[in-house]
Order: sequence, then structure tokens, then C-alpha cells
Amino acid sequence: MKSLYRMVKQAKRPLLTRQAVVLLASRAVIDASKARRMLGWSPQISLDEGIGRTLNWLITVDPAEWKQK
Repeated sequence: MKSLYRMVKQAKRPLLTRQAVVLLASRAVIDASKARRMLGWSPQISLDEGIGRTLNWLITVDPAEWKQK
């Protein structure tokens, strides 16, 4: 995340650090196999596309707006 902020030339400290992401995501693993099997569910977008969209959003949205929502 720090590298991302450097790439977009943000002067402020990043809201998310590598350590924060590891801490937040450490228990965020979801096994969707049961939903796939029982409900025929499948994700609308791939994980790679979702990550890309998230990074694009982080680059384009003003961090001040995050606090408003």
C-alpha cells in the first residue's frame, strides 16, 4: 500500500499500511464452495478484476470522502 501511495504521489501517510491489511485480512478468507455447490452461485467478477477495481478506486477517490460515508 505504501508503494501505491508513492506511485500516486500522495503526500499524506497512507490510510492502510501493509501491517493493517495483514491484520484486517487475516481472518477474511471465505470458502464459497458450499454456495457454489448448493446454490449454483458464482462471483460476478474475478478476484483479479476486483482487486484492480479497488486499486483504481483508491487512486481516484479523495481520502476525505472516505470519512463522509
